[in-house]
Amino acid sequence: MVKTNKKAQNEIVGFVLIIIIVSVMGLIFLSFMIGRGEPIAQDSVKISNLLSASMYYTSDCAINYIPNYKDGQDLIKSCWNNERCLDEKMACEALNSTMKKLIGESLDVSPEVSNKAYELIIYYKDLAGDLPQDVILELNEGNYSQCGSEIGGSHSIAIGGMTPGLINIELSVCRGE
Repeated sequence: MVKTNKKAQNEIVGFVLIIIIVSVMGLIFLSFMIGRGEPIAQDSVKISNLLSASMYYTSDCAINYIPNYKDGQDLIKSCWNNERCLDEKMACEALNSTMKKLIGESLDVSPEVSNKAYELIIYYKDLAGDLPQDVILELNEGNYSQCGSEIGGSHSIAIGGMTPGLINIELSVCRGE
């Protein structure tokens, strides 16, 4: 009777060892599979705060009279409405140069620093969802192939009128490995 108990105990120990070995191999396989995927995008409070602050930055575009220069939020609306600045430059041109300057100086993107690239997109989306998204401005700088991780943030501006909707500003930043 003692031999039967010992044999049963040895079989249970062997079975437990097989389960442990298979589990460890499965975890190693999973870690390799997860580690090779696309960079995971994370919301960043700093990026969202940068976008919020940029809405209050005063541009060099005045639509009606000087010194009534548009801030970032009003400049986006003026671009959406296809308005022209008093210096005959289109509001979208002023928006492009203003955002390039703001984002470029704030993020310091280059291969030698941690911020490898960024992508900014500003688009209109109607609240009813009947119309397709309309891209107002799209900017990018750097090389996204060197991403170790990706952080991002967004800001929205409500638009009223005939077709109420939102203008969304989204910024994604590629961080180095």
